[in-house]
Amino acid sequence: MENAHVESMVTENKEIRLNEVAYTSLNEIRKWTLFFGILGIVGVAFMAIIGVVVMILLPAFNQGMNAPYPTSFLGIIYLILSAIYILPIIYLMQFSSKIKKALIFRDEDQLSLAFNALKLHFRTVGIIMLVIIAFYIIILFGMLIFGAGLLGLSGLSA
Repeated sequence: MENAHVESMVTENKEIRLNEVAYTSLNEIRKWTLFFGILGIVGVAFMAIIGVVVMILLPAFNQGMNAPYPTSFLGIIYLILSAIYILPIIYLMQFSSKIKKALIFRDEDQLSLAFNALKLHFRTVGIIMLVIIAFYIIILFGMLIFGAGLLGLSGLSA
């Protein structure tokens, strides 16, 4: 029978049981999410450090250059991006921590909290991606309008 290795879902109690394959897979997923969480923390830390360094050093290097915008603006952007990116990483680390507890203690509540953290991680990443895509579309339209304006102006001068 197909369901011999997989525990069935009991609809009356809304219970899901994990077999050894699911248990092993969740444990491996936990390790990878921890790895990516640590990489994310390191990346965000580097981004924040670069932002602070740019805010401090760039104005010193650009004295007298008459930049059209404050030179520390780039550093502020880095700090804002690092603050935005830390949220999905926190959710990923929470998933890893809670899934570890759920697997060790076979605790359904921790498993639910772990999957909720994973849901929040992907929701946050999805929202960030939608904002980035919208930003790129706005930039593309702006470039098209600016380019069309330049073509129109160059046609008038001929």
